[in-house]
Amino acid sequence: MRNVLTAFLIWLVPAAALAGPWPRQQGEIFVSVSYHAATDAVALWNLRLMPPETYTGIYAEYGLTPRLTFGLDGGFSEDGAYSAIVLARYALGDPDAAMRYAVSLGAGRSGPPHQAQVQIGAHVGRGLQLGERTGWASLDMAGIHRLDSSDLAAKADLTLGLNLSDTWTTILQLQAGQYAGSAAYLRIAPSLVRTVGPRLKVEFGLTGEVLGSRQVGAKLATWISF
Repeated sequence: MRNVLTAFLIWLVPAAALAGPWPRQQGEIFVSVSYHAATDAVALWNLRLMPPETYTGIYAEYGLTPRLTFGLDGGFSEDGAYSAIVLARYALGDPDAAMRYAVSLGAGRSGPPHQAQVQIGAHVGRGLQLGERTGWASLDMAGIHRLDSSDLAAKADLTLGLNLSDTWTTILQLQAGQYAGSAAYLRIAPSLVRTVGPRLKVEFGLTGEVLGSRQVGAKLATWISF
């Protein structure tokens, strides 16, 4: 149980399509709150109901300058495990280029046991045009170092998004990585995002382990910008 929950804390957030190399507009605030519940896939297939493992996440960004975005990436699980990292992401290169690049640096704490942690990341992406529909592709890579124990972790999230209409967006994300004391994992996370209003979107998603544990899950998240 502890290893699974720790994996959630390190890898589940940010939610799909919330990172990437694109900076927030100057002065813009973005907040996403998510709730994820997962259970053993074999037990679910055999109709054996088990208490789900739950995780609540929060992700926030603020556009300080046209290139510099500050953020908060954190959350907590049902048994009190938590993680919180304050991030700064800086956009590189020509802001009008097709390919976009950024680097990020963060620091925070996780536990239990309570430990300081630092994170360094690299981000690349570009917009897509598929017929009359627009979309994007991005790759977010990060390394995390827990200072007290010297544990190291690495992750990479590949995100593909497509705007189906003014109201609906579909997202497919592949999440891969490894953290200390655990085997590597690969997770697939498809989702649908519905625009509810000019400042509010709601995301409905699923997750499934391809490599690692045998868990499947569902996620509900809100995206708010102002």
